[in-house]
Amino acid sequence: MQFGVSTFLTDEGIAPVALGRALEERGLDALFLAEHTHIPAGRETPYVGGGDLPRVYYRTLDPFLTLASVAAVTGRLRLGTGISLVVQRDPIITAKEVATLDLISGGRADFGIDAGWNLEEMRNHGADPHTRGRLMDERVRTMRELWTKEVASFDGELVHIDPSYCWPKPVQKPHPPIWVGGNSPCTFRRIAEYGAGWLAVGLPPEQLAQRIEELRKVTGTADKQVLVYMAPHDPKKSRSICNSTSPGCCSHSRGYPRNRPCHSSTGSQRSPPRTADRPVPDLVMAEARQRFTAARVAVLATVDRGGRPHLVPVTFAVSGDLVVTAVDRKPKRTPHMKRLTNIAANPSVCLLVEHWDEDWQLLWWVRADGEARLLPDPAAAGHCAAAGLLTAKYAQYADLPPDGTVIQVAVRRWLGWSARPGPGGRPQRFR
Repeated sequence: MQFGVSTFLTDEGIAPVALGRALEERGLDALFLAEHTHIPAGRETPYVGGGDLPRVYYRTLDPFLTLASVAAVTGRLRLGTGISLVVQRDPIITAKEVATLDLISGGRADFGIDAGWNLEEMRNHGADPHTRGRLMDERVRTMRELWTKEVASFDGELVHIDPSYCWPKPVQKPHPPIWVGGNSPCTFRRIAEYGAGWLAVGLPPEQLAQRIEELRKVTGTADKQVLVYMAPHDPKKSRSICNSTSPGCCSHSRGYPRNRPCHSSTGSQRSPPRTADRPVPDLVMAEARQRFTAARVAVLATVDRGGRPHLVPVTFAVSGDLVVTAVDRKPKRTPHMKRLTNIAANPSVCLLVEHWDEDWQLLWWVRADGEARLLPDPAAAGHCAAAGLLTAKYAQYADLPPDGTVIQVAVRRWLGWSARPGPGGRPQRFR
């Protein structure tokens, strides 16, 4: 059993590099990213989850560029699409992107695919919704030819490619695992033909077990693996899913860090992590983050190009794993403020909150390490959101809202210490 995260990364959330580092530091095994190129303003297709289409669908980052940035700062994390909309993609370009990601990541790419559900979105790409299943099949077959043959060609009903060279070739042979999403009668046939396994979307355990039996009958093997994402948050149901999908199961829940998704490329049991690498107990970490969030002032530490540190007290606000602070607009000084020039040169920063007391058992500190991003435009969505968070926390901002540059920090690691004795009578540390 292996665990990973399947999520939507957007321009308004945690930075990809920070997320990738955080997942690997916490011992998770995979990151799968959703894809939507655009959302037509004239909405026609009902959202499959019911209600209004969530904001993240409008603002997704390109999955392959994003995963490439994560590949550069990780060494073990599996990097996949969950899912890639093949019917909206050129097969030659997509084959090259998948192979390139596999190459630069050292063979860690996974290719999750589906035919999609947003009919007006695929029409804008020239795809006929009525033939999207056949189109996906032919494009996948085309990509497999490009990945596995020096001179590849394809002549189908909907796709035609003359004999061509296409490099690089994937590191994984014959190509990265293809995970097929969907729950239609054709899904298992596709898995039998070209899939490493099934991307199952949050089915109840009893339905999932039944469908897995059908998968094995259609494919004629028990070797096809199952990745469950959008899994239920009920721990009992999650355990039932894990029991019903073994061997080679996984469970992906959307969202980070609240959810604990999972992914399996081998189906093997992972050895328990060493004590130093184990995640801290939720209660301790929750308490630490609560103290950090409630504090009124933090010390922001930045470093210039020469490695010289700069410390400055700042007001701040917290939203999940994002910390925001703002600089008052001072036309003569703002562009040259040390913290801003340092972040422009080196985005790695740290914020420290500490508490001193005459009773030394009440001493504690919490530190947030992360990657900073400068948002100078007051009209930008991220700037407006940060101003709202700061105004909600500090009454002073109600009369004079922050209109200078916002510093947005995507936290990749929380560290802390408390003098209050923990188990064994020693001061508590957590990470």
